Amino acid sequence: VCVRQGDLVARLSGDEFAVLLPATDTRDGLRVAERVAAAFEVPLVLDDQTIDLRASIGVATSPDHAHDADTLLSRAEVAMYAAKRRGVGALAYDPAFDSGSARTISLLSGLRQAVDKGELRLVLQPKVALHTASVEGAEALVRWQHPQRGLVPPMEFIPFAEQTGFIRTLTAWI
Repeated sequence: VCVRQGDLVARLSGDEFAVLLPATDTRDGLRVAERVAAAFEVPLVLDDQTIDLRASIGVATSPDHAHDADTLLSRAEVAMYAAKRRGVGALAYDPAFDSGSARTISLLSGLRQAVDKGELRLVLQPKVALHTASVEGAEALVRWQHPQRGLVPPMEFIPFAEQTGFIRTLTAWI
């Protein structure tokens, strides 16, 4: 509904998708991205439940933003995180976005690898009933021991994992 004939939609991972729009400039790419974002704003009704959806979309085009596919994807991701932070549906890449995004992309890439490389640690914190002094459960806490950065505080990666949808992977690991 949102893309044109000849455009290619591909799932990158989880809830991340890419759309290849051949022979499209930045302005037209933004138009398509805004149509996709608008399509997500229509509530989804399943049985008796109404689910509100939202998409954050980053646009990067060649030759405006890069000439190779890897850089284009990286810059589209930078723009997507900027759109997410600003609460807008779609944004085109702007080099000004890079200042805060290099660490964000590095963190996401590292977090994805942390699961596979065994860098995460699970710590169980007991929950004690004060009136009986007995342990009634435990809270699962995840810690990330990064090989170069050392111990990455949960406040640095848990909100980020929630924002990007990577929290599902962390939950499955736990």
